[in-house]
Amino acid sequence: MVKRIKDMSAQVNPDVKVDGKKILSDVVQLDALASISEENDSRDSRSQAIVPEKCPVCEMGIDKKDIKYYDVALLKKFMSVRGKIIPRTKSGVCSMHQRTLKISIKRARFLAMLPYVDIGI
Repeated sequence: MVKRIKDMSAQVNPDVKVDGKKILSDVVQLDALASISEENDSRDSRSQAIVPEKCPVCEMGIDKKDIKYYDVALLKKFMSVRGKIIPRTKSGVCSMHQRTLKISIKRARFLAMLPYVDIGI
């Protein structure tokens, strides 16, 4: 890279001498500053949700067979205010329990125990 910088400056003005090491150190410093700003942007607190490390349903000791469509209180914990099913990435539920919750919520919706959508009138 230093060699290329020297070649480019020689084409522009052959009388001017270029300190390649100084230019290289400046480029390295700029790259370091750019990487620091990118890390700060990616760690924005608004974009990251706090997700539990263990499945909350497993922590409660609830088995897959114990999640039923008529247990509305449990099912509402895994639904948003608008009536949508909260995804695994936000709720922290394991895949086995998420599938069971999904089926139970859909059955409860079909039997009108839970709303499909809450429009908030």
